Amino acid sequence: MPTVAPLPPIDQLTGVVYRLADTSIPAEQKVGLVQYATADDRATLTNFGEALKASGFTPLTVDATDLQWAGEPGHVVANVTIGSPNPVVRPFTFPMEFAPLRDSWQLTSRTAGQLLPLAGATPPTG
Repeated sequence: MPTVAPLPPIDQLTGVVYRLADTSIPAEQKVGLVQYATADDRATLTNFGEALKASGFTPLTVDATDLQWAGEPGHVVANVTIGSPNPVVRPFTFPMEFAPLRDSWQLTSRTAGQLLPLAGATPPTG
């Protein structure tokens, strides 16, 4: 029987989401967290963290469950729940796909295209 490689540690995948949501990290440093992202995606990368912050997701919690290999070779899918210890903030779960990049992971461009716009296309005010 062929040997299946072990799935990555959960914290490697959740770490990608934490860094994408972290408003203290400049957007230029987030480009590498999304497959095929370019400098043109900086506004969207900034808006994601700002929208989560404006919605009360601070402090942020990120959990991943049901990790499994995806159809794309080397890719991993997981159900990722984004929440906050604040009981007023309702967590949400989103299926995310991650692609390997050297010794780290990226959110796939397909998942980013679905997830990041959910946070809003314009920066929140206030």
